[in-house]
Amino acid sequence: MRYICLTGFLALALASGAPYEAAAQSKFFSFETNTDRAGSDFRNTESPGPNECSFACQLENQCHAWTFVKPGVQGPSARCFLKTAIPQARRDNCCTSGARKGAPVRIDR
Repeated sequence: MRYICLTGFLALALASGAPYEAAAQSKFFSFETNTDRAGSDFRNTESPGPNECSFACQLENQCHAWTFVKPGVQGPSARCFLKTAIPQARRDNCCTSGARKGAPVRIDR
């Protein structure tokens, strides 16, 4: 049931229109525009936007923060970096980042 709800929520976020718009934000993670949190990466992948990056982090038990890097900054595609810690926030218009708001909650798959 939780997976179905999350999928529907992602579909709504994707259908919202403007790229990189903060259409859907998580109650579990902050949403920090123009912010980079460099370091502590355990995975990175192409990403269509910061919303999807935030939701990818929510699905990983070890993920405590994320950074979405706009296309053209580190190559032609946008990237999502998932992090095992919460690095220091730094103002930079290259990115949108987020950090876990509270204690981690285990999500079993």
